[in-house]
Amino acid sequence: MPAIVPDLSAGFWVSQLSKHYEIAHVWRRNLAQIFPHDRVLDRPAAWGICDEMLTLRNRIAHHEPIFHLPLEQRYRDLQRIVAALCPGTHAFAEAHSNFRMVWHARP
Repeated sequence: MPAIVPDLSAGFWVSQLSKHYEIAHVWRRNLAQIFPHDRVLDRPAAWGICDEMLTLRNRIAHHEPIFHLPLEQRYRDLQRIVAALCPGTHAFAEAHSNFRMVWHARP
């Protein structure tokens, strides 16, 4: 059985939130199904956060410098998106994240 959905790239999923795919009345109803736990999050904000996360992920994957980026803001944005998707996953990630400890201990 082909694994179509798991084989799609992160860029594909982020692009689905872009303005290019803003179809009248589609996101108005479906965004609440994707991010059911954040009723204030709109499509442009969700795309902006996800696009920044994708850029950060790509920089890390290519071993590019990231310390000049607003990493604390990126972390807060990531928390928001994960909490909007699933509060349980957000709680798990928060309980196991060491970002703040590492960030504040940096040389």
